[in-house]
Amino acid sequence: MIKVGFDYPFVIRGILSISALHIATKEPDTAAENLVVASTQYNAALIDFREALRDVNDDSSVHALGVAQVQKPDDPIGDLQNCLNLVKGVLLILEPHLEQLGRSGVLDPGSNAVSLHYSNIPEILELRSLAESIPDDDTSKTCVQAIDQLHRGVYLAISSSEEDSHFHFLLAWPTLVPSQFFEILSSREPVAVLIITYFAAALGFKGNVWWLANWNRYIMEAAEAELTPEMQVYLEWPRRIIASSIVSSDTVDE
Repeated sequence: MIKVGFDYPFVIRGILSISALHIATKEPDTAAENLVVASTQYNAALIDFREALRDVNDDSSVHALGVAQVQKPDDPIGDLQNCLNLVKGVLLILEPHLEQLGRSGVLDPGSNAVSLHYSNIPEILELRSLAESIPDDDTSKTCVQAIDQLHRGVYLAISSSEEDSHFHFLLAWPTLVPSQFFEILSSREPVAVLIITYFAAALGFKGNVWWLANWNRYIMEAAEAELTPEMQVYLEWPRRIIASSIVSSDTVDE
């Protein structure tokens, strides 16, 4: 990475930014100072990065998720949505090159990784039934598609024996859902809020990654504030997953 940084300085700045955020989570006394360093390096990196790629990649989402380990987000659902939009943008960058890459990654809907037969997760299927009952047909179909992709990804993620596979399966989800889903989520449609809560819970299931710590809890708290008591009955599964997860930044790997 350092060698690459000699040719592309934004790589070095990106490393420095994420490193400063990590230090901020471990050294509270200097957290404010390191947060300034992180933001300064990040903003400088983006100037060169946008010129090089004319877009941003998933490094930006890591930065945004990492900031939340120092400062609790005011709008967790909106902030996570922005991060997932960045991840979704990676697919747009990679699409012209997928054939050269052999289309072997989990982003390829035809790959073995996402076409495996998998068992049902009843709670997610119950969520699917709820989505099918949405009066607006377009909203209903979009949410059903998002749930189907989530159902597949969650099963493969929680049954994966390897840490990396867990994240790959789940981080493929925002690249596979219809773009309209994020527009629906912006309006805080209750089923969409439930879907993002299920996703966040699963993302933290093997969450010994410092920049993901606490996000499942943040999203759960936001969902509880957004949803009516009638809709909150569907939060039992993510609550159970979160309770069995590593959620504290004090316990995650460096």
